[in-house]
Amino acid sequence: MMASNIMSAAGVDGKVASIIFAGLNIVTGVVLCATGVGGALGASMIGSGVGSIGGGFLSEALGFGFQAGAMIGGVVGGIVGGQIYSGVKNIQYHRALDYLKTQGLEAEEAVNQLKNFKGIVRIKEVKYDTVVNRTWGGNAKEIGRWVTPKNYNNPVKKLAIRSEWNTAENTSKMILEGNRTVIVGRAASQGIGYPGGGIQWFVANITWLKVG
Repeated sequence: MMASNIMSAAGVDGKVASIIFAGLNIVTGVVLCATGVGGALGASMIGSGVGSIGGGFLSEALGFGFQAGAMIGGVVGGIVGGQIYSGVKNIQYHRALDYLKTQGLEAEEAVNQLKNFKGIVRIKEVKYDTVVNRTWGGNAKEIGRWVTPKNYNNPVKKLAIRSEWNTAENTSKMILEGNRTVIVGRAASQGIGYPGGGIQWFVANITWLKVG
């Protein structure tokens, strides 16, 4: 609420300042979730913003001050938003884990593959033949399970491709067959110099891929 207090001190009406601050929380939270920079924090900020506005108007309707209700609603909303995010993340993770097991991956291998994602992973049904990109080299062959629908200028950083796994001097376009299921999410960081954050797909069966 510091920004709200600063606006109030600058002469902005307290109620208006609280609503503006809540709106900024919501917008910032949406950006964090959409970019994958901080999904949990983003969800908490969205919850805080919504809770702040709702709490403020509820408090006002009950005859109390808007700002007091906004402060309480913001705290409660932030906690609820974070809990919802954690719940969705857990559900989606186990759905992805169960799917990979049906594709022949042992439990340990499936868990290790999912560690390469950060934030919420999800199962995606690819209905039509789709062009994807695969960066490869060294021990990593041209056709492999990890691909992306994006065309990144620096896939090593965006997809966190460590050189000991994949020398990444090549990028090939692939066709992923339609009516297939993939695991979708953002690449987890693999240490200094490999921040990740880019969109990646895990294809359980490489026979679904053809060099385009």
